[in-house]
Amino acid sequence: MSDESAVSIRILSYNVRHAQGVVSLPSNARTARAIAAIAPSVAGLQEVWKFRSFDQPKLLAALTGLQGHFHETHTTLAGGIGNLVLSSGRTHGIELLSLGGRREARGCLLADVEVAGTRFVFGVTHLSLHRQTRSQQLELLAEELPRDVPLILVGDFNCLYGELDPLSRRLSFSADPPRTYPSVLPFRALDHVGLSEHWELLKLVAWPSFASDHLPLVADVRLRDQVPA
Repeated sequence: MSDESAVSIRILSYNVRHAQGVVSLPSNARTARAIAAIAPSVAGLQEVWKFRSFDQPKLLAALTGLQGHFHETHTTLAGGIGNLVLSSGRTHGIELLSLGGRREARGCLLADVEVAGTRFVFGVTHLSLHRQTRSQQLELLAEELPRDVPLILVGDFNCLYGELDPLSRRLSFSADPPRTYPSVLPFRALDHVGLSEHWELLKLVAWPSFASDHLPLVADVRLRDQVPA
């Protein structure tokens, strides 16, 4: 049974592809407009770049008016690539998990956030393209994610629902999530939202946008008045 008076919180997961549109050059302004149209309380972005002359995390935070926290997971000669949390509320702390990888290191950024009077842990990750490596990363997440707290994990998992079993022991995922890839005529559901038992999922939709090769995945959630036994 849910508490009808509980505040609804809008969550966004978005692989922004370094702000490169489907058929155009990168544009932070275009990506920020897509995020603003969704108006998330908290957003987890993947494939965010931070190069010497191109501080995308800082730019996206400024353009959206949200607080930004960036986790560089992979470094190249030009700069770094990683995950970004954007929050409309207060952030109490940050934790970084290294997930390893084959050619490109992956990780998970965990933010202890407070929005609309609700405090919870929000995580964003981007898993490997290689299935065996991805399986190891899922097992590691299942072990390392915080327990006994309201938790939301979003990201580009690079897999369908059936591969999420190791993590499904800890979090609830939609068995039939919206298809998000590619953004033009999407036919694969690679992006997911995982919820601890503290949460009730109200809505899960793919948001129309050509600002990236992935569609934004939007979830409206609220805390349950009691956790199921």
